Amino acid sequence: MSINYSNIFPGFLKITQVFVFLLFGFVLSACASYTKNEQPAHPDFVRITEENQLGQTFSASYDGLNEISLFLKASPETSGELTLTLYPGSTPEQAIRTALIKSAEIDTAGLYNFTFNPIDKSSGEDYLFELSYAGPGNLRIGSSPGNSYLSGAQYLDGIAQNAQTTFRSSYSPTPMLLGLIAEGFTWMGYFILATAIFILPGWSGLSWLLPTWKNFSWISKSILSIGLGISVYPVFFLWMDTVGIHSSFLNIFFLPILGIALILVHFFRSRRASQEIDDARNYPDEGNGDQENINHNFWVQVLPDLAFVLLLGLLILTRFWPVRNLDAPMWGDSYQHTMIAQLLADANGLFSSWEPYARLSSFTYHFGFHSLVANFHGLSGISVIQSTLWIGQILNIFAVIAIYPLANRIGKNRWAGVMAVLIAGFVSSMPMAYVNWGRYTQLAGLIILPVIILIAWQNLDSRELNLKWTILVWFGLAGLALTHYRVTIFVPLFYLAYFAFHLRKNSFWNLLKITLMHAAGVIFITFPWLFRLVEGTLPKILGAQLNSNATSVSQATQDVNAIGSIYNYLPQILWLLIVVSIIWGIATRNKKILIFSFWWLLILLAANPGRLGLPGTGVLTNFAVFIAAYIPAGILIGSSISSVVSKIGEFRFIESGKRVSTILSALLLVVILFTALWFVRPRIRDVRPAEHILLARPDLRAAEWIDLNLPEDAKILVNSFFAYGGTLVAGADGGWWLPLLTGRDSSQPPLTYGSESSGVPDYVGYINSLVSLIDEKGITSPEVLSELQSRDITHIYIGQQQGMVNNNSDPLLDLSILSDDPRFSVVYNKDRVWVFEINYTEG
Repeated sequence: MSINYSNIFPGFLKITQVFVFLLFGFVLSACASYTKNEQPAHPDFVRITEENQLGQTFSASYDGLNEISLFLKASPETSGELTLTLYPGSTPEQAIRTALIKSAEIDTAGLYNFTFNPIDKSSGEDYLFELSYAGPGNLRIGSSPGNSYLSGAQYLDGIAQNAQTTFRSSYSPTPMLLGLIAEGFTWMGYFILATAIFILPGWSGLSWLLPTWKNFSWISKSILSIGLGISVYPVFFLWMDTVGIHSSFLNIFFLPILGIALILVHFFRSRRASQEIDDARNYPDEGNGDQENINHNFWVQVLPDLAFVLLLGLLILTRFWPVRNLDAPMWGDSYQHTMIAQLLADANGLFSSWEPYARLSSFTYHFGFHSLVANFHGLSGISVIQSTLWIGQILNIFAVIAIYPLANRIGKNRWAGVMAVLIAGFVSSMPMAYVNWGRYTQLAGLIILPVIILIAWQNLDSRELNLKWTILVWFGLAGLALTHYRVTIFVPLFYLAYFAFHLRKNSFWNLLKITLMHAAGVIFITFPWLFRLVEGTLPKILGAQLNSNATSVSQATQDVNAIGSIYNYLPQILWLLIVVSIIWGIATRNKKILIFSFWWLLILLAANPGRLGLPGTGVLTNFAVFIAAYIPAGILIGSSISSVVSKIGEFRFIESGKRVSTILSALLLVVILFTALWFVRPRIRDVRPAEHILLARPDLRAAEWIDLNLPEDAKILVNSFFAYGGTLVAGADGGWWLPLLTGRDSSQPPLTYGSESSGVPDYVGYINSLVSLIDEKGITSPEVLSELQSRDITHIYIGQQQGMVNNNSDPLLDLSILSDDPRFSVVYNKDRVWVFEINYTEG
C-alpha cells in the first residue's frame, strides 16, 4: 500500500508553490535591468588623472552584473577617456570586463554608466573595479567615508583608503530572475528541511499522547508539532550526555527517524481503530477553537487556511530576503551562539571545555537553539556560521506562527490565529528585529512557550491527572528550560494567573495536583543540567540578584533594566488595541482573555519587582519582556477582532435568510492580504546590517589570510568596549570572530566569560582590566605594551568596522596611532582591515 504523505504533512506542497509564485511575481514586476545603490553618498571627491588609478572592491548582490555607475564630475579642460576594468576577487590579476566613457559625455555632475556583457553567476561574488584616465585634464569621482559601505573599500594606486567610492550596480533581468528563482528553491529547501527536523518528533509525540489531537486543524497540528519538536532536541542532547553517548549520527538522525516510525505506526493504527475519535469527543471544549460551533459552508472553512498559507509565504519572503547577502549573523550574541553550536558539533554533544576557541572550562548556557543549529548543520552540510543565520530566520517565522493555535483557543475561531499572525509577523517590528541582535535563544524559547502553554492550559481545564498529557508538558517545559532561562520564568506566572481565576474548593486541589505533577517531571528531566549549573557562576549571579533589596540595586542594573519608549517595541496603535482588547474581554466575559491578560501583567511585574519593594531586579529584564510583546499583541488583538467578526457573521440577511459569514470571510481575507503586503517593505527595512554587522566580507578575507600566514600560537588584540553597565567587555568589529574563524587566540572571549568558569583566576577581571588599561593609558603606553607582552599578544587586528559598531566614534584601538608608531608593523591591509605585528624590541 502506498502512503499518502500529504495526510502527514498537509499543506507543505501548497506553501512551496505559493512562495515560488510570489517570488516569481516579485521579480517580474521589475523586468527591466535592476539597479542597486551600493554606496550612494558623495560628500567628497577623489581626483583622477593619467598619473593615478582609482579602485573599489565590492560584492555583487545578484546574478547578471552588467553595469557599474559612478558619480563623475569633469573639469573644463578634460578631454579624454575613462576606462573601467573589472576583476574577480579583490586583486587586479585577470580582467573579465572593460567599459569606457569619453569625457565629452560628462557634461554635468552626476551618475554615468559603464555597461558590459552580463556576468551570469555574480551573486555574492567579490569584485574589484579599477578606473584609469587617459587624456589631458582630470576627472573627479564621488567618494564617502569608509564606514558608508561594508563589503569593500576604495583603493588609490593599489593602496586601500579609509573611504568608499560612490557607485551603484545594475543587473540584467534574465540571469537575475533565474538566479533568484534558484535561490528561492534553496530557501525553501532550508525551510522544509528545518521544518521536517522539528515537526517529525513533535507530530509523533502529540499524535500518540495528546487526547485532543483530533480536534486540531492541520495548521495547528503542524505548529504544535514544531514547538514540541524544538523542545525535545535539547532534552535529547542532555540525556545522551548524561548516559555518556556522543554520536553525531544519533544526534542528527535518531529523533527524526523515531518520529517517522511512530507516525507511520499511528497512521496504520488509526485506520483500524476509532478510539481517538471517542477520546476527542470526551473533550468537546478542547479543540482550541479550530472546530467552530457554527454551521459553516466550505468557503468559510477554507478561507482562513488560505489566508494563513498566503501569510506564511510572505513571512518566508520577509525573513529570508534581507539576510540573503549576509556572511554571518549579526551583533554580539551571534558570536557566542555560533561558537556554542560549533562546539556542540565538534563534541558530538554537550561539552565543558571551550577550547580551542576560548579559555572557559564550564558550559552552563542554555543550549536549545544551538542544538538545532548543530543538527541543521549536520544534515544540510552548510557551515555552522551560515546554519546559525538561517536557523535563526526560520525560527523567526516559527515564532510568529507559534501563537496561532493559542489565539484560536482564546478567540474561538481560526480567524483569531490568522489575525494574530498578521499582527505579530507584519504590523509589529518584533520579532523581525531579533535578527539585528542575534537574539536567537529567546526566539527559540518563544516558539515553545505558547505551544506548551496551550497544552498545559488544556490539561488544567480538563481537571484530569492524565499521564499522557503530563508527559507532553514535562518534555515541553524541560525543553523550554534548556532553551532560555528567562522565558521559562514566564511559565510559573501563567499557573499563578490560572489559579487566580480558579480558586473554588472543588477544583483547586485537582489543579494543584496537576501542577505539582508537571513541576516534578520537569525537575526530574532537567536534573542532570541543574547539577551541571553549579560549575559556572550563574547560581552566584542569581543569588546576588535575589538577595539585593529594591533600594540597593546598582545604577548599572537599573540602566540595563530600563524600559525606554514602549513604542520601540510595538507601534502606538497596537498598544492602544491591546487595551481595547482587554476591555472587550471584560465586556464579553471572555475568561480566557482575562487569564491571558493577567498572566502578562504578572510577567511585567516580575521584570520590575522593585516597584513592589521586592528583590530580584535583573533576573527577568524589561527588554526580554517587551521584545516579546508581539505575543500578547497578536493573541489579544487577533482574538478580539475575530470575536467581533464572528458576532457580525451570525446575522442573517432578512430577505435570503443566509449568513453573512462567507462574504465577511472573503472580505477579511482581502483586507488581511493587503495589510500584510503593505507592511512587507517596513519589515524588511527592520533589518539594519550597516548598524549591526560585526563580521563583514573583508573580515572573512582577512581571516583566510591569517589562517595561512600567521603562526598557530599567534595571539591577537582586538577592538572591544565595555557593555552591560561596564561589567563585561564585548567585541567591536570582526576581530571578535577570529578564534572561531582561524583558531588563533584573541584578547576577547565570548560574552559568556561572565557566567562560565575558567582556569585563569578572576577571569572576568583579567579580561576587563586590559581594556581598562588601554582605554586609560593608550596603546603606545609602556605599561600597556608590557601588559600585552606578559599576555603573549603578538598581533593587533582592526576590522572592517574599525571598532565603531557600537556607534563609538572613539574606538579602543586608534588606527592612526598604530600606523605612525614603528613598534607596530603592518603585515596586512586590504579594504578597511589592518593586521599589525607588535615589535616589542623596537624603540
